[in-house]
Amino acid sequence: MKRLTCEMCGSTDLIKENGVFVCQSCGCKYSVEEAKKMMVEGTVEVTGTVSVDNQKKIANLQELAQRAREAGDSKTAARYYSQLLLEDPSDWAANFYSVYYDAHNIRLNEIAYAANRVGGILDTVFRLIREEQDKKIAAIMEEKKDADPITRQILEETCKVETRTTYINICADVKKFCYLLIDNALNLGNAGAALNAMIPAYHMLIQSGDVVIKYFGNYEIALKVYSSVGWNLLDDLAKTCRSSLAYELRNLVDSRIAQAQRLAQEEATRKEQQRLEEERKKQQERNDKYWSEHTEEKQALEQAGAVLTAKIETLTTECNQKVAELKNEKEKVPGADEISHLAAQIIQLRQEHKSLGFFKMKEKKMLTERMEELEKLSNQKKEIRMARQNEIQSKITDVSNAYLSQIRPFQDELDSIHAELTKNR
Repeated sequence: MKRLTCEMCGSTDLIKENGVFVCQSCGCKYSVEEAKKMMVEGTVEVTGTVSVDNQKKIANLQELAQRAREAGDSKTAARYYSQLLLEDPSDWAANFYSVYYDAHNIRLNEIAYAANRVGGILDTVFRLIREEQDKKIAAIMEEKKDADPITRQILEETCKVETRTTYINICADVKKFCYLLIDNALNLGNAGAALNAMIPAYHMLIQSGDVVIKYFGNYEIALKVYSSVGWNLLDDLAKTCRSSLAYELRNLVDSRIAQAQRLAQEEATRKEQQRLEEERKKQQERNDKYWSEHTEEKQALEQAGAVLTAKIETLTTECNQKVAELKNEKEKVPGADEISHLAAQIIQLRQEHKSLGFFKMKEKKMLTERMEELEKLSNQKKEIRMARQNEIQSKITDVSNAYLSQIRPFQDELDSIHAELTKNR
């Protein structure tokens, strides 16, 4: 028989507590059956339980990694997360924290390397988080396919909130690591070296904002990330060593912030439009439900509205006919042809007057007197015709007002019925 040995940490200090064997070094727990398998010498065939045992091992590694993480033990955390990554390559926490905590254990001249390592894994980590969220939501929707839409929506939003907390925490860890790297960079003793080490650290921070937008479209969080770049220190170092790197980084961040702000505004507008449309649909459903329960009231209102509409249409038709007749009469008021003839005569006389020579003073005078007579006559006829047209126009106004006074009470009543039929319930 072999001696009991913890599969997680290799310790042989296992004690039986409450029916299970507990490793005194790492806290990993084993059932009696698992302990028996561990004590059998030679190769043991365990058909059909490999998956279960692997899940147990993964759970133990997750617990040990979390303990080390909470204790601030970066070396141990990196070791356990690396082991977890081998067991479950799709575990986002293992992908991130195996690199994240390993990057904490570096020398001063490896700051840029550490930042690039963490920044390089972020896209994979956020993709895995998004895939995990989508799988959870799909499973929930399948499990709750018979539930009402509101329940399903609440469950989906709960899942998304949990995911949001996860990636916000990752962004916070990246930010914390960025500032740690920057503090270490300041110990390099040379402004140029410090700046060259800090730039990758800030690029890592920017990358965390980029993947938040890429996989979750959360512009608010991304803006906070972009805005956390410390410009004062960068500018001071850039001036000291006369480097353009800081200004290039500023341009990059400014463009990211401007784009995120624009997209955030577009997203807010889209959500507001969506909210209004959903509210409109809900209100319409409430209205439809009300009228489905008050059919007699609706029918009575619609019938009354139809009667009023018919009355209004009849009066409107009569009014339009009378107004059309008066307008026709107005256009046919006598005198238009005579006035046109006089105007033609006047034009002809003006041409004759213009063609006369300088010494034809007598003839010019006669033509002038004749034109004045014709213009006076034309004006008189125009005034007579206009006076008659004004009389007819006055009749048109009186007829229109008379019919409007008859239509208005019907229209007011019809508007009231329409308001009653369309008001929100």
